[in-house]
Amino acid sequence: MNVTAELLNHFQQFTDDLAQLGLGWVPKTLKPVVVKTQSHRLTREQVQAELITKVNSSGWLLLPSQKIDFPTTAAQITAQNPLEGEGFAENISWQLSYLGDETWLWCEHQVIAALVEQATHLAEDVQHMSTESNSKKLCYLRLWKPSNTVDEQPSLDMAIFIGFSGGKA
Repeated sequence: MNVTAELLNHFQQFTDDLAQLGLGWVPKTLKPVVVKTQSHRLTREQVQAELITKVNSSGWLLLPSQKIDFPTTAAQITAQNPLEGEGFAENISWQLSYLGDETWLWCEHQVIAALVEQATHLAEDVQHMSTESNSKKLCYLRLWKPSNTVDEQPSLDMAIFIGFSGGKA
């Protein structure tokens, strides 16, 4: 049995023990997944071209003077240089960060359900409230990287945006 399988077994035992205590709280389920990540440094023109292909995705983009929610229009995206953003479309989560000197970091993450033995991460669904009134909740996958031994805690590797839930856009 590999470390991930042992970790999931311990987690299931912990969940069962909590259920027997009748406290009314159980932790979220952890799912074994494989995460494939690609990242690129982009120029302003490349960022705009990439964002234009994402106008129908779910997500958000922070500009110097406003925050834009996706879906949106190409005109809104290209009006100013973006500072950062996150989105999700076609089973790919993307993240954009301004690095300075007219350079941006573009990361794409694909999360694929996997057998425990093949998993690179354990995924946990998380929702965050927005600071905007009547907004939708921001939905993320929190991705835990198993350690090399069962005695060590898994580490939080990243959290990736997977969409909105409830409320207004």
